Amino acid sequence: MKPQLIGLQHAYNSRDLGGYVTTDGHHVKSGRLFRTALLHDLDDNDLQLLNQLNVTRIIDFRDNAEVDRLPDRVPNSATYFHLPVFKEDETGASLSTAKPLQRLAVDYQAGIKWMLTAYYDMVTIESAKAAYQEFFSQLLAAGEDEATIFHCTAGKDRTGVAAYVLLRILGVSAEDAREDYLWTNVYSAARVRMRLEQVKAAAGNDVVAYNVRHMSAALPQYLNTATRIINQQYGGMQPFVREFLGLSNDDVATLRQLYLD
Repeated sequence: MKPQLIGLQHAYNSRDLGGYVTTDGHHVKSGRLFRTALLHDLDDNDLQLLNQLNVTRIIDFRDNAEVDRLPDRVPNSATYFHLPVFKEDETGASLSTAKPLQRLAVDYQAGIKWMLTAYYDMVTIESAKAAYQEFFSQLLAAGEDEATIFHCTAGKDRTGVAAYVLLRILGVSAEDAREDYLWTNVYSAARVRMRLEQVKAAAGNDVVAYNVRHMSAALPQYLNTATRIINQQYGGMQPFVREFLGLSNDDVATLRQLYLD
C-alpha cells in the first residue's frame, strides 16, 4: 500500500498511517496517526492544515540539542510533548556536515555500524523505553476524533521504529509494517540527495559521503536489528509490548478500538 501524504508544504516524509489492513480484516483509521520529519519550518498554511486535521498532540522524539536548534512550530490545536528517545542523537540525522565525525571519514562500514547500534538501543535503553511508553500513553489518552503527529529529525529511525511497533500492535502484519518503514526512502529521496551534496561540498571525502548515504536511508538491516532483539531478548512482539512498553492486554484492546475501523 502506498501511504497517503498529508499535504504539509514545509515538512517532508509526512504521511498518514491510515489504510493499512490488519490480519483480522480491520483497517487503521485515516486521519488519526501521522508520522513526519522536522516540523520547524511549517508556515501558517501548514499550521492551519494541522488545525483542520484536529492534531491535538505533537510527539517529538529528538534530543535536547536537536530541539534547541530547530524547535517545532505547533498549531494552536495541539499540545507539544518532548519525548527524547536518546539523550544525544544516535542516528546521525543531525550531524553537522561541516564537521563530519572522524570515524565516518576512515571506515566505509562506520555508518552502517553506527545505525545498527542505534536500532539496538531503541529497543533496549531506558531513555527509549521511557519515550515510547509515554508515546503510547498519549495515544491511549486521545479522544476518538483527535489526531496525533509524531516525528524526529528525518522521520526515519526513531519515528520509523515507533510506527512499526504501533502498526504491529494494531494488528498489521510484519510485512506491511516493514513496507511502511521502507517508504521513507521514496518520500525522503530529494532531501537525501540535497544532504549528500552538502556533505560532499563540506567534507570532500568519499568515505564520509558513502557513510552518510547509508545513514540517511531506511535499510532493511536496520529494522531487522530491532526486530531481532525484540525476538531474542523479549521473546517476541507481545512480550516486548508488555515488558518494554508497559502495555497491558486491555491497553492493546483500547488502542485497537481507538485506531481501527
